[in-house]
Amino acid sequence: KGLELLTAALSTTRRDPELAWILGKGWYTLARHDLDQAAALSLNESERKVKKNLEARAGLIMDAEADLVHVVEQHEPEWILRGLLDLGDAYITLREDMMRSPTPAGLSAEQAALYVAQVDKSTRVLIAKAFNAYDQGLIVAGTLGFEGELTETLRARRDALPTD
Repeated sequence: KGLELLTAALSTTRRDPELAWILGKGWYTLARHDLDQAAALSLNESERKVKKNLEARAGLIMDAEADLVHVVEQHEPEWILRGLLDLGDAYITLREDMMRSPTPAGLSAEQAALYVAQVDKSTRVLIAKAFNAYDQGLIVAGTLGFEGELTETLRARRDALPTD
């Protein structure tokens, strides 16, 4: 109920430069909540449960992306950078969880190896999405002249991603 009230309050508040910081924080909080809820959905379950949780995670990450659009509209660099950092981290966590997810039952060792290779290949898009989130944060920081711990973290995470 509290999240619904927060969403309603944020949605009906007009854009006001004097409220930008708190509005940015509010939208960021909603995005952070969505990403936390997504990360809590396990991919170490039965095939059916994994499919359900994976779809739910994707939906929650999309909800967080929508919330982050509102954060960007506030032009508050702290919340924009935190949001993009968290979004990039969510993509990487999702990929790591998918790679650790159990292979379907009944596969031979050879089939299981092919399955893992296919999951690796198909989840590389999440690395690209993480790179874009981190990089977009750095672009915003550069545009707004913002430098600090958040930009250092964004740069370190972006630069640590595999490039192949």
